[in-house]
Amino acid sequence: AFDRTIPELSAFAARIQAKDMGRRRPDLPSDLQVGEYRLVGQLAEIHENGTLLARYTECKGKDLLKAWIHHLLVAATATSISTHLLTKDLDLRFPPCTDPLSHLGELMAIYRQGYSSPSPLLVEPGWTFIQQKDKLRARIPPLQAAISALANSLEQGYEPELALLYGDCDPDTLLGPEFQWLCQDFLDPIWAAGEKKP
Repeated sequence: AFDRTIPELSAFAARIQAKDMGRRRPDLPSDLQVGEYRLVGQLAEIHENGTLLARYTECKGKDLLKAWIHHLLVAATATSISTHLLTKDLDLRFPPCTDPLSHLGELMAIYRQGYSSPSPLLVEPGWTFIQQKDKLRARIPPLQAAISALANSLEQGYEPELALLYGDCDPDTLLGPEFQWLCQDFLDPIWAAGEKKP
């Protein structure tokens, strides 16, 4: 298994090198006021020619969302630069962002809503939704694909927090109109903002 994996890892490493991101910069301190929230932390993975987030796995919704949040935070803290997300199945670039604080405000509103009730933004089913919506000849409607992904996740126990929150709920009920709205008006524009390489 190790011998089979080495050529794949070498090819992935070559894809990272081909990005030509330049030298890695020190972590960037960030201290931002977004509405009533103060966001403080360190931003890593910044290079001379942009930000690079690479993971040797199939892309998940959390990878897309992490790259987008990182992209916005860097743009709001320092000069706006490109952010690259590289996985086994995706090569995506977010170009420099002109209005990061308004996008961060949207994220914080969704975050705040999660304090009063579980958020209808279920990221992995949402990722399935937008990917299915993006397929030209999809046989399964996006919502049905998302429902199947959530049901499978609950059955397999991939995300224990979902089972804890939603174990007794019907996936059809969970992924209702608010979920669809968040997919179309929040996640889909993030996906559309990225430039994909074949």
